[in-house]
Amino acid sequence: MQFATEYESFPALLSFVEREKAMKIRTILCPVDFSKHSQSALAYATALAKDSDAELHLVYAYQEPYAYTDGGFAGYVPPADMEPDRERLEKLTPTDPSVRFCRKFLVGNPADALVDYAKDNDMDLIVMGTHGRSGIERLLMGSVAEAIVRTAPCPVLTIKQPVSESQPA
Repeated sequence: MQFATEYESFPALLSFVEREKAMKIRTILCPVDFSKHSQSALAYATALAKDSDAELHLVYAYQEPYAYTDGGFAGYVPPADMEPDRERLEKLTPTDPSVRFCRKFLVGNPADALVDYAKDNDMDLIVMGTHGRSGIERLLMGSVAEAIVRTAPCPVLTIKQPVSESQPA
């Protein structure tokens, strides 16, 4: 790379320049679930998109409901009405109207669907809220944020509500 050879005598500058080139954010994925946690993440994602002139992707992943019988097998669950969630997504906008954005409604396991979306659309960054569950609640509910952090093809910025807002005293 010719650029690198020009700065070989300045390794710190080369490292900085390479990081700057590597960290060019063009696309930001902001998974939403309409909670206050995802609203906070949307505010951060909007600010980052504005500062880097990136396109913001607002993505909702709908997980179809399922039920288990006493025997542990999945039981029949009637098709869910996804329309209210689609309508909520269509009303969602970045906190700054000058930010370029698009919306996408996905169906499937949220972590898998969002990671696949990030891969398929060459996302540079994921900015998402986290509910901050721990212990038995996390064991039972799972953690979409944790699964995404572990498997995402790009950096993930998780936004946690302050303790005073997310947990009772």
